[in-house]
Order: sequence, then C-alpha cells, then structure tokens
Amino acid sequence: MGNKIEFWAKLLDMLNSEEYPPVTNVLKELCYSLHFGCGFNYEANHDGMLLLNDSYSLFEEDFLPRCIEPETAFGPELCELLKHEKKIFFRQTSENKLLVVRMGKIFSLRSMAMVPVINQEGQLIALLGIGDRRGLARVEEDDKLFTLAILTTLANHIKVKMYQKRIETTQKALESIIESMGVDIYVNDFNTHEILYANSSMAEPYGGIENIVGKTCWEVLYDDKSEECDYCPRKRFIEENRAVNDVYTWNYQRPFDGSWFQVLSVILNWSDGRLAILNSSVDITQNKKNEEIVRRMAAYDVLTNLPNRSRLAIDCEAMITRAKATQKEAFVIFFDLDGFKAINDQMGHHAGDMLLTRIGSALQGNPLTNDRCYRYGGDEFVILCDGLAAERLNEVLDFLTNTMAMPFQLEGKEVACTVSIGISHCHHDGVEAVSLIRKADQAMYACKSSREKGKVYFYNKGDICQQIQYPLAFSSDV
Repeated sequence: MGNKIEFWAKLLDMLNSEEYPPVTNVLKELCYSLHFGCGFNYEANHDGMLLLNDSYSLFEEDFLPRCIEPETAFGPELCELLKHEKKIFFRQTSENKLLVVRMGKIFSLRSMAMVPVINQEGQLIALLGIGDRRGLARVEEDDKLFTLAILTTLANHIKVKMYQKRIETTQKALESIIESMGVDIYVNDFNTHEILYANSSMAEPYGGIENIVGKTCWEVLYDDKSEECDYCPRKRFIEENRAVNDVYTWNYQRPFDGSWFQVLSVILNWSDGRLAILNSSVDITQNKKNEEIVRRMAAYDVLTNLPNRSRLAIDCEAMITRAKATQKEAFVIFFDLDGFKAINDQMGHHAGDMLLTRIGSALQGNPLTNDRCYRYGGDEFVILCDGLAAERLNEVLDFLTNTMAMPFQLEGKEVACTVSIGISHCHHDGVEAVSLIRKADQAMYACKSSREKGKVYFYNKGDICQQIQYPLAFSSDV
C-alpha cells in the first residue's frame, strides 16, 4: 500500500474538500490502493430502504443492487445481528459465518470489507464498503485493519453528513411550513428587543428581512417610538411572573396601513441560549371590520344611518352626567312627522323610506344636530341638546319647524310635512334618561293632539309653551 500516513492524510483532505464528491473519491482511492474491484455506499431512506448513493467500480459496471430492503435481504435475525456488527471483513471460504455468506450473495462479491452505520436510535442508516468479484483479495492483516479504520472514518463522515442533510431538510421543511401558515412570525431578544428572526410574510411590508433583523422591534413596528411599548410582552411576562411557554395575547394596529393583528407571544430559549420572545400574528383586520359592522348595526339605524334608541339611552345618560357636573341646561327634543302615514299609503313605503332618509341626511347636515340626533322608530326622532346646542335651542327649533317643512322631491313629486315637537328639560323634568325621553314623548303627543301645526310643547302637564325664546323660564311646579 505504500506510505499509510501519507495515504491517510490524503483521504482526510479529500473528506474535508467541498470541490468534489468526497465519498466517491475515497472509494476510488481505496479500490486502487487495496486492489479491490468496487466500492459502495448505501444510505437508508425514510422507509428504511438502503439505496445505492455512491459507488465506484474498477471493472464491471452496474452489478451492485440499486436498492436493498434489509428485512427481506438478510432476514430479521441477520438484520438485527448486522446492527451490532461494527466492522465486517471476509474472504469467501467454507468457514464463513451465515451473515457473511448472505452478504456475499447479496452483493455478488467474493471478498469484502464493510462498516454498518448505526444511528443513536439503533437503526441501520448506511452500509459502506469495498469488495471484489474475482478471486481472493490479497490483503495483509495490517492492511485489513488499516482498511477498516479508513472505512470507519469514512462512515463517521457519512454519518455526520447524513445528520447535516437531515437537519437542513428539516429546517427547509419547517421554513416552508412557517411560510405557508399565513402567520407573520418574528423573534426578538428578551432583554435588548433586537429582532433575531422574521419570516418573509412578516418582513415583506417593511422592505424585507434585511430591514428587520438586527433592529429593535419598536424601530421596525413604529416610526415614532424610541423605547419599548406600553403593552410590550416583556413587561407583561415580568409583571405577571410568567414562565417559559406561557402565552400572552395582544392586539396591534400597523400604523402605515391601519391593519389589525392579533399577536401571540411566548418566551423561549433561542438557538444560542439567550432568552427570546416568539411573536406570531394573524391579520384580524376583517374581523375588526366585522366587529365594527355588528357594533354599528347594534347602535345605528340601517335606513337613515342615524344612531338608534339603544345608542340614545347611553348618550342621554352621558348628557345628564355632564349637565349635573356643569349645572347647565340640557334638553331632550322628541318629534315626529305629521302626515307620514298618508305619504306611505298614497305613495308607498318606498317613498316613505326615501323621506326618512332625506330627513336623516338633513339632521346630519346641521352642525347643531349632526352628532346628537337619533331615529327612535318609525317616523319618530330625538335630538339631545346640551352645550352649544342648548344655548342655541331656538335655532334648533327653527330648523325643525321651518327646514323640515320645506318640500322634498319624492318619486317626482314635492312632499312637505310639518313636525310635532315635544321637549323635556333636565333638572326640572328629571335626571334619568328613560324619564326624560318618555316625558319629551308625552309632550310631543300633546302637541300632535292639539292639531296646531308647527307648535312646540314642553313637558308641563301638557300645557302649550307660549314662549320658546331662549332663555326658557320654568316655574317651580313644572
């Protein structure tokens, strides 16, 4: 064989080289130096089948089996025995063990040096060897030991490469899963907030991975912050003494496009041992829009787009609270349309709906009523008056009695309708929303019953208010 040290050094250099496939080159060198006819490397796939991965032949080609199923080829007992054999060397003789004889038949070889590669779970993951189909290979005892040592070194190299390949394959599979989940993911250092990892869907809106990794999370997520956010997961984990794998849920709105995300944050140990936070987020913008639609449907009238009576009760309570605190005037105006039923009967409900819609638009178009008018039901509306609207109550009433009486174009016809108005007064008529609304309603019905169009009734035992100029005077018995 010549100088074994030089040969060993040469093979080690080949194994460390990335320029050529090292396993095939090592098999070739072994065959030339030891006068063997072929070399082979079988590696197991996910089903445990041994597939010919690397091979070299000095003479004949393609005589080695391309695939070996261990249980079928060796049988259960020999297959189990093979897993416990660290090295196999044989020359074909009548004294060979059954395993060796079976090996010779499977590979059609008369002499062989082979090393089984076993993983940590005791599974056969590779078979590496050299062999010859001619007569007895001429290998001295020391050359035999050297050959097996070389094969063992090569087997360890193959084992490491297989683990690396499995890790790379697993990493690619995990990255593919992460990228396909429809979830934005980033990992930041627990203490420094530096972003350590981000998937492409997370990075894309911010210009790519290079614009995220290495920066603090607040630098990336916001353009106006210089320190950790008030709702930072790190704060919650510290304040609530949360443990690793505890999950903290929070919502985040992206500043530049208003998109909403639900974020799940969990503490973990990063690959380099440091403590980190894994943040995964799902786009909930549509959910937020749906919530807004549901909220609006619950609080707003679909036809007129005005707040409904549910919202009226809440806002009236708020008005009363303000009036108590400031001791200023506040009113509830309740009105309906005179002759609305006749419009519905003569022109149809579609025309009636159009009229209600036009009135809703008119109320929203007046600065004194646009954010304080409500559709109570049918053709009944309510206006809350406090603050500036209360100070200018006369203007509000003029708007209702005059503007609403102007003709509306419906179905090509001009339709005009007066309004009947009833008013209740906070402090004088009560300080509860239900009571004030009910009393304004009663005053409105008193006005309608009087059949005097364009009049305004205050809640005062049903008497007509003779003076509506501001400020309004109320007697103590009202």
